[in-house]
Amino acid sequence: MSYLGYFVYFLPERIGEIHALHPALKPDRQFLATHLNFVEVKAFPIATVYRYTPPH
Repeated sequence: MSYLGYFVYFLPERIGEIHALHPALKPDRQFLATHLNFVEVKAFPIATVYRYTPPH
């Protein structure tokens, strides 16, 4: 991702079915926690919103 924006992470146990071309396209919480480009903005019961800042 090359632009500033937001990423919404939906809790896997709250999603009935997930479609993606490749499993790597679905980051998990560990990935988000270890990449400082993602900062948690707001947590909801079924999802968490992160602000994404691209690397400089």
